[in-house]
Amino acid sequence: MAEQFKSKITNRLYTESLYYDVKLTEKYSKMLGLQLFAKLNAPVNPEELLVLDVTYSNPDICQRDLAKLLVKDRANTGRLLESLEKKELIKRVVDVKNNRLVKKIMITESGNQVLHDVMDKIFPLFDKISEKFTDEEIMIVKDVLKRMRDSFKDIVELQI
Repeated sequence: MAEQFKSKITNRLYTESLYYDVKLTEKYSKMLGLQLFAKLNAPVNPEELLVLDVTYSNPDICQRDLAKLLVKDRANTGRLLESLEKKELIKRVVDVKNNRLVKKIMITESGNQVLHDVMDKIFPLFDKISEKFTDEEIMIVKDVLKRMRDSFKDIVELQI
């Protein structure tokens, strides 16, 4: 087995890389999310739910900080916020931070309700997927993914 692993490394095939495995998993995860949200007739898409969740977890967050947490540029973040604002799920208010005007994002009562309703519907699926793994395996995967993200942060130049 070790010899087989060594030969894959020396062949240096993209499809044998950890990066490819993570990317492929991300694609399946995204497809699953889109299909699930469509089946649920959810009033938000997965990206909008993420914005609601981050906003709920970080009250009065500003757009720039939200963009950093989402790892999205400010223009894409702005479009997501505009969509959620039209749905009256968030509101943006002007405030002062470090003597500068900033738009803070606040989740509305309807946004809070949508967030919890959708989460109540999708978590049973997450739990079903998690049943195939032990708690220890889940913690290992989460730890490895975090270390991988941290490694990427050392290399990637974010333009947010």
